Amino acid sequence: MGGDNRNSSKKPILIVGLCCMDIVNFVDKYPEEDSDTRVFEQTTCLGGNAANSITVLHQLEANCELFASLPKNNSILKTLIHNAGFNIERCLEREDCEVPVSTVIANRTNGTRTILHYRGSMPELSCEEFIAAYADRINQYGWIHFEGRNFDEVAKMMTYVLSHRKNEYPKISVELEKVRPYPYFEQLVPQPNVVFMSKDFARAQGWNSMSEAVLSFQSKYISANLAIICPWGDQGVAGRESPSSSLIIQQAFTPEIVMDTLGAGDCFLGACLYYLNGEHNLQTVLEKASQIAGKKCGMKGLTNLDLHSFVAH
Repeated sequence: MGGDNRNSSKKPILIVGLCCMDIVNFVDKYPEEDSDTRVFEQTTCLGGNAANSITVLHQLEANCELFASLPKNNSILKTLIHNAGFNIERCLEREDCEVPVSTVIANRTNGTRTILHYRGSMPELSCEEFIAAYADRINQYGWIHFEGRNFDEVAKMMTYVLSHRKNEYPKISVELEKVRPYPYFEQLVPQPNVVFMSKDFARAQGWNSMSEAVLSFQSKYISANLAIICPWGDQGVAGRESPSSSLIIQQAFTPEIVMDTLGAGDCFLGACLYYLNGEHNLQTVLEKASQIAGKKCGMKGLTNLDLHSFVAH
């Protein structure tokens, strides 16, 4: 992943996935069932893996863009996106659709978060919509990241990018986070340059550590150029550039006081994309992204992270 960065580092990053709203309730302890619990602070903010990651990318001064479904007449969501400042020029506005909403219980004593997600009525993005928006622009991007959601359509989008890109750019990554009772994700594996695999996803496959997950994944889905990144919360992250490379273990950077872990994984992923697009080696990518995710855990929210010192020049 290292080497000459002239091909991609100045090119934009495109993220394809979900944008929703989070209603975050800060409590002193997780409530017992069938009880009343006082909320000490409540915030409404952007949510969704893709929107969270691009919020961090924007603060790293990356040229980045979101492709997502958005409700046409939701002034609250539009204000949140405007305040975040990232590019939504080609997002699709849907008529008569409810925005997905996550209600979050954030324990301010230990920083844990519990998410209750309401899917709403927002249709997922289709490959046809992706092609209509980006057919004449694919080669303008240095990196395209896909959130692993509607697997059939995402697989088609990735195939389209691969068949139309030039000189191996844009690079492609996909996030395998959601645990689903079907094996559709397997059709995504041969196509990307990088797979981000969540702890929950790995455990659902029977892999009980980040090292086991990375090694087992690459053994099961052999691809000479497939890099795997598997964050494991406060235990750190494991990564490997290819089946012939050494396994990299990066310890987590834990703040003195853990304030808020909501979106920490998306923050880590966004930071990884920033350094991957700059052609940094995987060790540097994991170290810098872990530092940024650790900093976020010591703060509330994903905005105003003050990431100027992490901007690569």
